[in-house]
Amino acid sequence: MSGAIRERREAVHSALQPYLTPETLDAAVDYWEQHFAHAVGGTLHRFVTEVCRQAGLAEQRAEMLVALNAAINRTRPPATANETGASSEPLADEQQLRAFEVLFDRILAGIDPLNSEQLRTDLVVTLRGDRFPSTFLTRLRGWVLHRQALRPVVVPIAALGATVNQLYVLMAERIGPVASDQALHRAIHDLREQHGELAGHLADLL
Repeated sequence: MSGAIRERREAVHSALQPYLTPETLDAAVDYWEQHFAHAVGGTLHRFVTEVCRQAGLAEQRAEMLVALNAAINRTRPPATANETGASSEPLADEQQLRAFEVLFDRILAGIDPLNSEQLRTDLVVTLRGDRFPSTFLTRLRGWVLHRQALRPVVVPIAALGATVNQLYVLMAERIGPVASDQALHRAIHDLREQHGELAGHLADLL
């Protein structure tokens, strides 16, 4: 086990400890290491959803996700960038970027306009420059706040998933976990129904 994986494993253990019994906690951490530790893209949603399903803790899913997100982020080193500002991680292709745009827009369309606009601002403020390529952050801010074009842009797949994850965390804090889950599930349903060709990329984002 690499040092980075060991550090993240300890972070997962610490974040979930208040919610799970010792036996369930050990099983959850092992499950994370086997299925999510090396995954590319956003996987915290899927991991927490599965843990909550098995432990019967659906009502605490958003709270657990916020805690896990914070713990994992503390273990992540700054992004390594090349001369173009792109991370050395696997990069998103055109379809993955399009899936990100559609999912993001559908999530915010599922809540009231006032909170939707505030979440746009909150997201831009909380995205840290040492975690994402600077070129992506610049384009993302313009797209989120001013509806400017996001594509083309060089960005790691993981950064797209992290952005969706951060949006969900902010949304859960602002409108609550139930409304947040409803908005997310409607967005996923709409993407699958209206943009079936992009549905295969949801696993990269959630």
